[in-house]
Amino acid sequence: MLIVCPSCETRYTTDDSSFGPEGRRVRCAACGHSWVAKAPEEGDEALAESTGLSRAQVERLRQAAYAHAKAPEGPHAASRAREQARRSTERRMAAGIAWASVFILFLAGFGSAFAFRNDLAAAWPQSASIFRLLGAEVNRYGLSLEGVTAKRSFDGTTPVLTVRGALVNDTNRTRPAPGIEVILRDEADKTIRVWREALAVQAVESGAQVEFSTRIISPPPETFALTVTLAPRPDAAPAEGTAEQGATTEVSAGDREASDY
Repeated sequence: MLIVCPSCETRYTTDDSSFGPEGRRVRCAACGHSWVAKAPEEGDEALAESTGLSRAQVERLRQAAYAHAKAPEGPHAASRAREQARRSTERRMAAGIAWASVFILFLAGFGSAFAFRNDLAAAWPQSASIFRLLGAEVNRYGLSLEGVTAKRSFDGTTPVLTVRGALVNDTNRTRPAPGIEVILRDEADKTIRVWREALAVQAVESGAQVEFSTRIISPPPETFALTVTLAPRPDAAPAEGTAEQGATTEVSAGDREASDY
């Protein structure tokens, strides 16, 4: 059956079997008005008998007529319109809040990942390439290079390039000691030789500094500059995606102690 709020004329469809002979008190969800709604009168049954239609068919016709009828203008029309507008606004606000919450959670997650990118790269080396695409430096080893120098000398008649420096752990936990990689370049900035050596220690304690010194025998005579960086240890299998994920220092090829070579 169809019941209509006498205050705002909002229509509701309900089962007439839930209404007794005396009717039942109901409340309009739109305007809050309360009234006693009753089941259809006997006239509906008489109409059904006279037309040959069932009571259910008569009720469906009644509902269709109400659905296509224009709501009468009156003092409650504005109230009904305001209520519908309020519900529409609430739905839009709820959707906006939901999307804003998702966006905030995304930003929070990305911000955390960005702040702890070095730890993330240590656990998942492939992520370093993502951060580099975003223009962020990644040091998956958590160590920095300081005081790096390069000096040329001779061991008898054999030219030697000695690279010295220190590895510093400024983090709050012990870090595994990586390898030291030296990339030799000529004046055209072309790589002409790569030298890699493991540190004497296996780990660098928190707040500690470990000095290193590596000797490159017979470096190419056209060596003009070099890059010192952290890399996987030569005695360990390199993990996927570990290239250029450590601290890097650019230095000159060093002074010659004797004649040029």
